[in-house]
Amino acid sequence: SVTPTLDEFVASRRKDKQITTEITEPALASRWWARLGGWYAQRLDRPDYALPSFRRALELDRSNLEAHRGLVDLLRRQSRWAELADAMRGRLDHARRSVPGLEASVPQLHALYDAVAALDTLEVQRVHGDLHLGQTLRTSHGWRIVDFEGEPGRPFEQRSLPDSPWRDVAGMLRSFDYAAAMIEMSWA
Repeated sequence: SVTPTLDEFVASRRKDKQITTEITEPALASRWWARLGGWYAQRLDRPDYALPSFRRALELDRSNLEAHRGLVDLLRRQSRWAELADAMRGRLDHARRSVPGLEASVPQLHALYDAVAALDTLEVQRVHGDLHLGQTLRTSHGWRIVDFEGEPGRPFEQRSLPDSPWRDVAGMLRSFDYAAAMIEMSWA
């Protein structure tokens, strides 16, 4: 059987009087499209349906974080590096409007995204997925890493997939930066 698109589903339900109102608010419609994309990607393993759903969500609301995350994850899993770099640029464009201090780093980030777009392959393995200083314990036998459940905001199916070890490196570096900033603030 053919899996229906959201528009086909909504149209069929209207005929049955099960859906009586249309979604006219773009942000709400965007959230629905993002959820549909996630459903296609995670539950049905249908990236061919998920990709247009995530893109439609972003057409309606460029700030939809769920759609950005879903699109990036889908493109990464398919090794579609040029499209992944474009999706990351879209996320950066949204972030730079919200975080004025980010503007100075935009050229370097675009250079990194260009490098991602040029990738042929990326080594992946089982990773921690949410590595930061809060996931470490100092014991009498040395340092230990705990909580290997991955990023709590992602579905378990996504957390258990192999990923780039650079995700954990980036998480720990970001955590060191936060720790240094907290020390600096305490001295002020």
